[in-house]
Amino acid sequence: MEWFKKEIWPEIEAMMHHDAYFRIWLKAMECAEAPHGPIAQTIINGYVTYQLAAIRRICDRRRQDDVISLPKLLQMIGNEKPQAKARADSLILRLGRDCDELYQIATQYVAHNGDPRKPNWPAWAVTSDKITLAQKAICEVAIQIERDLLAIAHRVAIVPVPQFDNLAEVKAVVPAGRLNELRDFWYAYNTRINEWTQVPTLT
Repeated sequence: MEWFKKEIWPEIEAMMHHDAYFRIWLKAMECAEAPHGPIAQTIINGYVTYQLAAIRRICDRRRQDDVISLPKLLQMIGNEKPQAKARADSLILRLGRDCDELYQIATQYVAHNGDPRKPNWPAWAVTSDKITLAQKAICEVAIQIERDLLAIAHRVAIVPVPQFDNLAEVKAVVPAGRLNELRDFWYAYNTRINEWTQVPTLT
């Protein structure tokens, strides 16, 4: 299960890093009162596509040997640790409940061209709240796996503290008087996301 640390967590961290900087860019454009045009829409489209692809990869339910995902890891834990199977199964259900809609949309619209004539074709209904719901489920399940099922770590942060001026790219467009508002937004975002590490212990 070494790939949990080397493959899955880096994917989760990249997903949340991408989310954090997209949201600070969005807030910066609001502070700058910038118009919303084709450049902004291109950035938004790229954000949504990246998030959907990440959710699909992390929640991949296929049974092929080359699949590396949270459901695959939980199945392995259930098989290797019978005493943990019920808890592992409960986490698989959580991922299905909170991520499946976006998983299906990613499969049909991002991973490949699907056939809209197929039964149960999912409508494109992606919202910021749905993305956050899936992100939260993924992060909390990963925390519970490493803390409660594998007992290998107790993570206290998901979004790393930047070791550089993370507002440097937007200072040219954001009024100086609103930069503190942007810093406060970043702090509030980090605090909210890192609270997910306090997910209750599995019983």
